[in-house]
Amino acid sequence: MKYLLRTLLLSGLMVILLVHQADGAGFGIFDQGARAFAMAQAFTALADDPSAIFYNPAGISQLEGTEVYAGTTIIAPVVEYSADPGSKSSDEEDNIFFPSYFYVTHRVNNKLTAGFGVFSPFGLVAEWPDDWEGKYISTKSEIKTFFLNPVISYQVTSSISVAAGFDYVYSELEMKKNIDFRTRSLPDGEVKMDGTGSGIGYNLGLLYHITDTANFGITYRSAVDIDYDGNADFTLPSSIFNTSFPDGKITSNIKLPPRLTVGIATTTIKDWIFTFDIAWTGWSTIDELVVDFANEKDLPKDKETTYLKWNDVFSYHFGMEYQLLKSLKLRGGYYFDTTPMPGDTYTPLIPGGNRHGLSVGAGYTRGNFNTELTYGVLFFEEARKSNDIGGPNPSLSQENGRANGAYSTFVNLLGINLSYRF
Repeated sequence: MKYLLRTLLLSGLMVILLVHQADGAGFGIFDQGARAFAMAQAFTALADDPSAIFYNPAGISQLEGTEVYAGTTIIAPVVEYSADPGSKSSDEEDNIFFPSYFYVTHRVNNKLTAGFGVFSPFGLVAEWPDDWEGKYISTKSEIKTFFLNPVISYQVTSSISVAAGFDYVYSELEMKKNIDFRTRSLPDGEVKMDGTGSGIGYNLGLLYHITDTANFGITYRSAVDIDYDGNADFTLPSSIFNTSFPDGKITSNIKLPPRLTVGIATTTIKDWIFTFDIAWTGWSTIDELVVDFANEKDLPKDKETTYLKWNDVFSYHFGMEYQLLKSLKLRGGYYFDTTPMPGDTYTPLIPGGNRHGLSVGAGYTRGNFNTELTYGVLFFEEARKSNDIGGPNPSLSQENGRANGAYSTFVNLLGINLSYRF
């Protein structure tokens, strides 16, 4: 019983923490403003609206008065699993997600500007049919993160501003999976796990107006350690145990990666802005997963470790903006993002291929009011799972439950935000 509990908790928590994502590498969601989204996130050296709190907080020194900015990105992924011969292909359940954001900035004086942001740059959810090949890996897994980020920007000279901010991060986890008892001619059981945790981080930024038509920006957001506490609840066939299977307390930890971005922007051509960013994300923080659990009914506390060995990766972003009318701007962008996950640790809950992002958008301004609308698509290169994750298992055959095969992913995204300057 202890061995079964340990196996279920370990495999379940691994899937929870490595949840399916629909945007950036790993499980990042880096579209945190519709204008920046339209320019393929190449916003570090522009950073001239309140979403700069996320993209480069030094940029808020360019803003006047007090400005409020709110929006969301609607994300609709399509994930298809083409099974190896002898297994059943499946599609992930249709889901729509809308990670949202809110920013407010205020110029204190001609040197100092303050800001505050709330956003969710990591997360999303994966939900598969109850009868899919990998149902003993997971049928549902979800992670949510909420960043609260106050920042201060200081105008050092007329051309250089610097900034620093503080992150408080709150996170929630949920996971469901089947438990297989076919070798005992019994129906499946189910385990549901959930937990919450929090952590602390910081962000820094610098913006340099090299000339009247060229900017340079650099920003860094730190890693964040999150400690989770939660519960595992079991629903099993009544004949398995004379009493109900003992539910257990669980604890774990994940270290959200650091991210360093460098960018340039130019307005050399009249009515045009061109931007280019290179971003490094330190996904090697996802190196191993350690799960501690203590059963409430006298099972001993124990610890298990799974090695994941993710890699640090780079992404490349190019954006443009055209001033069509005094009140109307058109935008577009492209980015290429490399996957951090090696093939030998690939799981079906995370599209593992490199990805290409395309986006178009428009912004309309009337007086102190501004609105942005952006549409984007993500094309994932096909990924293939051919490892032992998902099997063997004490109650599964050697070949069953791995969900090995090809995974293809396509994502539609729609971003919208509103802002008002007082």
